[in-house]
Amino acid sequence: MTSPRGLLAVSVIIDVGKTTSTELRRLTVASQSITFKGQKANLTDFQPAALLPKTTHYVTYEGSLTFPGCHETVTWVILNNPIYITNDDVSLD
Repeated sequence: MTSPRGLLAVSVIIDVGKTTSTELRRLTVASQSITFKGQKANLTDFQPAALLPKTTHYVTYEGSLTFPGCHETVTWVILNNPIYITNDDVSLD
């Protein structure tokens, strides 16, 4: 964390759309059962790669961590296309 160029972070933009990415929907539904620190939710056959948009376009910059320490050792990769979530899935109750 403290070494120059010590970390790589990938950022995916999530935008409101007509349909929700399947794996994002599974993730949001599972997260609804977690209300207290230390609780867990099981996701079977979860495919994290499905959270990445279908694109080969991205931008990079040298930046910092987003939590204390805020070490300026991160190479951020920001994918140029979003994945989508519906308004209903944003406000799951």
